[in-house]
Amino acid sequence: MSELVITDCGDTALDCLQKLIAYSHLTGNVPDSTEPNNSNKLLIVRIVETICGCFTGPQTDESVQLQIIKALLTVMTTQQEMINA
Repeated sequence: MSELVITDCGDTALDCLQKLIAYSHLTGNVPDSTEPNNSNKLLIVRIVETICGCFTGPQTDESVQLQIIKALLTVMTTQQEMINA
């Protein structure tokens, strides 16, 4: 039962994150304020790391894997100029 709840939450969380990025409510072109020493790391890097962190290997639920792919594709298509910079 707990695995089902985690899968549902992860699936929904990734879907919400993807939509926030797609509709430009969440952008990553600002410095990541959680990084020490005022590094030049952008927030988009943390966003992508968070999305990728949802993949736990072959046992990852297929619906979560699909949401990971959707979110990463959205990042690549909506913020291409920041990824390439």
